Amino acid sequence: MLEEALEIFKKYELKIDIAETKRNLGNVYGKLGDHQKRKELLEEALPTLIEHYGPNSSRVTKAQKENLDDAKKDLNYLLRGDVFACKLDKV
Repeated sequence: MLEEALEIFKKYELKIDIAETKRNLGNVYGKLGDHQKRKELLEEALPTLIEHYGPNSSRVTKAQKENLDDAKKDLNYLLRGDVFACKLDKV
């Protein structure tokens, strides 16, 4: 449903709605375990959120600190886990 909304917002060039939808969709992907997609969508959304709300707004802070930083941590954790699993396979 969010993906459909995103396409409609893109059609009408509703920048802030596109950014907010990407932020929300990114968090959904994160909950589903796709941390790479979460990170990509949040990185795409952030510049528009900053432009619209300002760099010091609570909405931007939340998107950047809580959402994007968490996505990067989750992704790094998974990558370290893959490296660890590869090392175990070689033992």
